Order: sequence, then C-alpha cells, then structure tokens
Amino acid sequence: MAASFEATSSKSSQTIAPSPRMLQAALSGLMAAGAIGCTDSDDSQKAESAKAELSDEQLKAMCADMVADAKKTATGKAEESKPDLDAQCADRVKEAKSSCEAPDTDKLCKDAVAEAKSSCPAVEKPDTAKLCADPIKEAVAAATAPKAGEDKVITAEQKEFTFAELTKTCDGRGGYVEVHAACGGTNTCQGFSYGDWGPGAAMLTEHSCTGANGCAGLSCVVLPEEKNKDKTGAELYDMKFGDAEPSSCTNCHADHTDHDNPNLKTFKVYVLEGSTRTDKNWLDRTAAEQERVVAFGAHSVLTDGTALTNMAAYKRVLSRKEIEKVVAHLRTLTPMIEVIKTKDKAPGSATSM
Repeated sequence: MAASFEATSSKSSQTIAPSPRMLQAALSGLMAAGAIGCTDSDDSQKAESAKAELSDEQLKAMCADMVADAKKTATGKAEESKPDLDAQCADRVKEAKSSCEAPDTDKLCKDAVAEAKSSCPAVEKPDTAKLCADPIKEAVAAATAPKAGEDKVITAEQKEFTFAELTKTCDGRGGYVEVHAACGGTNTCQGFSYGDWGPGAAMLTEHSCTGANGCAGLSCVVLPEEKNKDKTGAELYDMKFGDAEPSSCTNCHADHTDHDNPNLKTFKVYVLEGSTRTDKNWLDRTAAEQERVVAFGAHSVLTDGTALTNMAAYKRVLSRKEIEKVVAHLRTLTPMIEVIKTKDKAPGSATSM
C-alpha cells in the first residue's frame, strides 16, 4: 500500500511524500476508528494487538515507495556525479607523455635523446644506448683526430724553463720531447710547446691540437694511454694494428727467410750503405734513443734529395710504457744487419746484405 498527499497550486501540481509525523497522525486516526465499540478488556487487548500489527503493516507499505524513490534518486545522483575515468586517464597519459623525463645519459647523446624525447612512447623509455651509439662513435673519432680552427684549446704564458725541466715534465705526462727544426714547427698531437718567439720570447704553450708550436724550440708529444697492460714486450712486438696503422714490428724486423715460419728471435737492423753499425755494436744506440725512433719513426733525406722514411711512427698506437716494453724485448734478440737499397748497383758489384 502506498500513501501520498497532493498539494495543488495555480502554477503546478506535485506529489509530496508524507513525513513521519504525518504517518503517525494518520495511523493514530485509523487506530482510534478501529477501537470504537470495544467495551471489555479482552476487546481492548485485541484492539491494541491489531493496532500494533496494523502499524507495522501500514509503515512497511507506506515506506516501500519512499525507499524505492530514495534509491532511484540516490542512484541518479550517483550516476550524475560518477567521474569519467577513461577521459581522466587519457588526459593523465597525454600529460605524462608530454612531460616524459629525459633519460639519464651522456652529454654527447643530447641531440639523439632530444629526438627520442619528442616521440617518447607511452610505456617504454627510448633505447638510448642504441640511439647514442653513432653520436658516441663520432665524438670519439673527433676527439682522437687533429683539432682544427675553433676546436683548438691553447693557453700560453711567458716563462723561463731549462731543457731538462721540460723533458722531465714531458716524461711525467707519458710523452716524448720533439725538437723543431727552424721554421718546421708542426708538432703532431696534444701536449705543450716551448720556443723562442713572440714578445719577450721563452713562451710555454699548452695545446690540444697539432701545429700549435712556433718555428723553433721543442714540443712534448703526449702518447695514448696504455691499453695493453696485460701484454708482454714480446707480444707487443708481434701485435697487429689496424689497416690504417703501422705494421707489426715483426713484419719488418723479424727474419722472414722462411716466409711460412718467420724467426721472431732475430731482430733485423736496417742501416744505410757505408754505416759502421754491426751486429757487435748495434746496442751502442741507447734504449732511450731506440724508444724515440719507435715513437717518431725514422726519416731523413739522401744526398741526392731523395726522402728516406724507413720506419713508421708508433706514437698514435702505443703508449710510452708499451714502447719501453717493446724496446726492452728487442734488445734481447739476435741482431741481423740489413743494408737499405738506395740506388742501383754497378754491374758486377757485390751485393751488400
């Protein structure tokens, strides 16, 4: 049973749900009407019992529609106030993508990372290792190549040094001193230069590039860091380098009489015709001198003007410590004198080998 009261105005009509007080008043009236004509005590008890049962039934019936309406209203409001989670999630994802943090990587990779950041995927971070491989390779190549123009780093100061002081400083840096011929100053890599030029002369120049020295003086050529600490002098002596690098020492200095089985215990010593060097006195040249020959190579000019370059420089592929180990090893080998051919032999003359 549902109960409701209607209130009508000139503008509109609406149904008003009864309040608890209205229900109580209505039920009281019904109870009073039901009790008329009951005179004895039994009838009174029956009336009270009926009144109680009627109250429960009446209340349940009248409340049924109210509860249903309340549920409907509450459900409607809940639907209206329910957030659009999909829309909110989409906005959050879009915001997260637009503010995706840059990967923690080296400065050399900044351009590649910036490109990856602009297309940052929703779930996974960019593969910065792969993206940065080429920039790092290019940076390493640029760092090891001779510096040019705006890439040069040069600082100079007026200061007096002795040759011994400069040599000691260069030794401490793992380099070798190179003396410039007059107007031939072209040092070959990073280090420092010292020479008598410019206002006041005695100028010390620190540089990270080639050709920073003047026309006279000396330079400290810093060699690469040691990369083959685990190799012995014998192993370094026979080590192969890249295609664009010098050959292994054994390629020229071992005895290749048996081409299929070169004798690595023999050290071939190259000399010009008329040289006084023999297999007995070849060690008169000191280890320090031989180390510089390995580092800078052997270059000269013959009396007829022919250039003589009978040994490549190893200053770009071996460290100072590695060169020292190679020289220490070759000085233990059996010497074999080899005369360098510089001209045609006269007919019938003996061959000097």
